[in-house]
Amino acid sequence: LAALPPPYKLIRRWAAARPKAEQAQSERPEPEPQRVRYCVSGDGVRIAYSITGTDTGFPIITTDWPSHLELDCTGPVWRRMISVLSDGRRLIRYNQRGSGLSDWNIPSYTFDDHLNDLEAVADAAGATTFDLVGICRSCADSIAFAVKYPARVRRLVLIGGSPAGWSYGTPEQR
Repeated sequence: LAALPPPYKLIRRWAAARPKAEQAQSERPEPEPQRVRYCVSGDGVRIAYSITGTDTGFPIITTDWPSHLELDCTGPVWRRMISVLSDGRRLIRYNQRGSGLSDWNIPSYTFDDHLNDLEAVADAAGATTFDLVGICRSCADSIAFAVKYPARVRRLVLIGGSPAGWSYGTPEQR
């Protein structure tokens, strides 16, 4: 694992592997400004999500750890990732419940809540079929969503998730 490049380099390689016609859609060095929107999950929690890139490109949804949509755009690593993934596509990112611009006063924080939030964001953004990028803790969410809705997930990219998943560690640690 130590030999793996940083996440943005893995994403750049993945983005470069797309068909040439898709690559030619855009040569912008920076994505368009993000458009922050809100949707409501099944239990009434308001989830903030943003869209960058072009509305005509194939959608990508990223799931990651608690973050902040506005602050991610200014950081050196995530700004670069946002730029790469938004190039010629529609990138949809969201703040998990309890973080960033999403509701902080939440009734629960369960695995099923995360799947429902992802579904609410995809539906609100009009993404019927999309590529799904899971990062770190959210790899499990991405896998579960792809299993539950296989027709919606065109490609699944997992970065930094535990290969053992929920079974990692001792019973006490779980």
